[in-house]
Amino acid sequence: MLKLFSAQQVILILAFVVLATSAAISWTIDLFGAENQTLFGHWRMVGFAVFGIFLAVTHPIVWRWFWSVPGVGRILSTQIVPDLTGFWKFTVQSNYPIIAALKAERGLVQSDTGLSEYVFIGFLRQGWLTSDFEVFGHDGSILDSSDTLLVEFRPGPNKRKKKIFWFYEQTNKLVDKGDSGTFQGASELEIQRPTLITGLTWSNRNWENGGNTAGPIRLERLEKAPLKGMSDDALSERAVKLYREIEAAVA
Repeated sequence: MLKLFSAQQVILILAFVVLATSAAISWTIDLFGAENQTLFGHWRMVGFAVFGIFLAVTHPIVWRWFWSVPGVGRILSTQIVPDLTGFWKFTVQSNYPIIAALKAERGLVQSDTGLSEYVFIGFLRQGWLTSDFEVFGHDGSILDSSDTLLVEFRPGPNKRKKKIFWFYEQTNKLVDKGDSGTFQGASELEIQRPTLITGLTWSNRNWENGGNTAGPIRLERLEKAPLKGMSDDALSERAVKLYREIEAAVA
């Protein structure tokens, strides 16, 4: 998430932290009468303190706690980015039926040819240095696994709506003859609000034969993750339960 800030903003933030820490250490030394403190010793203490502050603030438990404070969290969510860590319902639409129709008819697609739709449960791990999407397949899905290669948060043209760029590798369970079982994909997403992310996704799936797919993607948050985090087994079990709840609601 650091790329949400410009280089100038990062420098200003670091300068403020260093100067504020230096002033706090000087005040503490004066308070306790430690007159023998050398200049080298002072700045060594500043360095250790700033490093400690950096480690603390970038830890998920610490920064997510600040985002959970009423009032403060709203300002941070608006000015920087919301805390998006948690489970999301992924609704992905694909133009694969249109591609299949083109191949079958070798001509124009009928106007009633629509997009296929798939629903998955995904988990977003959000961090200052690295972020990650984990998408869970289910018994009835074509998805076998999805490995995130890159997730980046960037400012969007609308200052109040931030962008997420997601690059991933997907492996499918069922592969038609002449199709690709493993391929790479990318998504350009926009954070509409803390509970909704929308965008477009596309892939290089079977691109040699014109099978590369694309379509809208919609992420709706189902629940936040606890501050203390969850184990991999707990994530998988929770994802299965959430998907079954969605199925039951539709039935």
